[in-house]
Amino acid sequence: MYLGTQVGARDDTDFKQWSQLGVSNICSDPGGDPHSWTKDVLSKHREKVENFGLTLDMVQLPLSSTPIENSQSPNIMLGKSPERDREIESVQNLIKIISESEIPSAKYNMNIIGIPRSEKERGRGGSLNSTLRFEKIKNESEETKFNEYKKLHKIKDEKKLYSWFRDQVLHPHETQHTFEELIPIFQSAGYNIISTSINNFKKIDNFNEIVDNEKKLFNIAKERLKFKEYFPGFFVTVGEKV
Repeated sequence: MYLGTQVGARDDTDFKQWSQLGVSNICSDPGGDPHSWTKDVLSKHREKVENFGLTLDMVQLPLSSTPIENSQSPNIMLGKSPERDREIESVQNLIKIISESEIPSAKYNMNIIGIPRSEKERGRGGSLNSTLRFEKIKNESEETKFNEYKKLHKIKDEKKLYSWFRDQVLHPHETQHTFEELIPIFQSAGYNIISTSINNFKKIDNFNEIVDNEKKLFNIAKERLKFKEYFPGFFVTVGEKV
């Protein structure tokens, strides 16, 4: 048994301090998008870690414990092709070059909701630690949830905001679908899609244009959420019985 860590290094001083504290084996990633890592990038990163007297035991594949909206490979879990197939192939190639870079292992976490947490708690030495107290989450009142939801919005009309909250957060029977997923659903039910709010109900000349537009809006929503800004992910699609 040996002492290790998977905490991301803030800078090179962390590598130095870990070595001084007797931490010998670590999981640490080079910078940049993991899907773009090369053998040269990974080899140089391993050599850098070893220069501090540490052993690079593993790196993180782009399949982490973050919520799906922040995932580096969201389509693997969402089953959305052809993006899913491209991401799987990228991870396969990454595993190969990790081996070629003489890094013995890689870790992953197939996750959609992330790691649930209650509020952080103080620990030894005054540290502030990630915490899960299920009873706190389980017993959260509707008011507490609504107050968290309000932080994502700039809408001042609280009555309107509360109706959105009831529909989007507390709704018991909602499922999520992209426009691309709706196309075969409409077709199998005997309907033609005639318009959608994604393009402001303008005439649809090509479904691919709508799909591409939706992907752009999805990326905008992810960026907004990073700054705790709300960006609606729902849309309306109108069909006509054949």
